[in-house]
Amino acid sequence: MKKIVSIIDALVDVLLYLVLIGGAVAACGAILSGICRLITKIRELDHRESWEDQRVHESRKYMRKTLGKAK
Repeated sequence: MKKIVSIIDALVDVLLYLVLIGGAVAACGAILSGICRLITKIRELDHRESWEDQRVHESRKYMRKTLGKAK
């Protein structure tokens, strides 16, 4: 009888450890998912400019580049 009780105790311990590890993995996954979403939003900020703003930005970039070579 004691052997069966010790086996059941061991199984309960293993299941508790699995639940704890699974919860930790789920929490870390949720945090990493949030970080990835934030990075994606930050990267898309420059791509959401209007075409006019983007054209002006590229023109200024070109002028800086060509004026820098003239010096």
